[in-house]
Amino acid sequence: MIVINDVLHYLNPEQQESTLNNCFEALNPGGKIIVREGNKDMKEKHRGTKLSEFFSVKLMKFNKSNQALSFMSGEVIRKQATAHNFEVEIVDDTRFTSNVIFVFKKKVEVYEQV
Repeated sequence: MIVINDVLHYLNPEQQESTLNNCFEALNPGGKIIVREGNKDMKEKHRGTKLSEFFSVKLMKFNKSNQALSFMSGEVIRKQATAHNFEVEIVDDTRFTSNVIFVFKKKVEVYEQV
């Protein structure tokens, strides 16, 4: 199992894609990847995520970043996972932010005997 918790938006899009690809390729069949990340496709809720990141990065300086934050699209994440033979479940238990949990499970290939 691999867990990525509130990290990807601190990377640029190329680094995000590379990080996820490395995770998808490293996992054994049946393995899982759990990613908690803001989904920019959720326009209304995403405002809350951007506001909380403003407070944590710019105002409180709790988190540090030398580059602009880059939130991912949930649709792009799903397509990338599907291309690597992963099932995707999305858990959205937030009210005011777009921070959802993506649960990726690597499909187990079943071979038919002939």
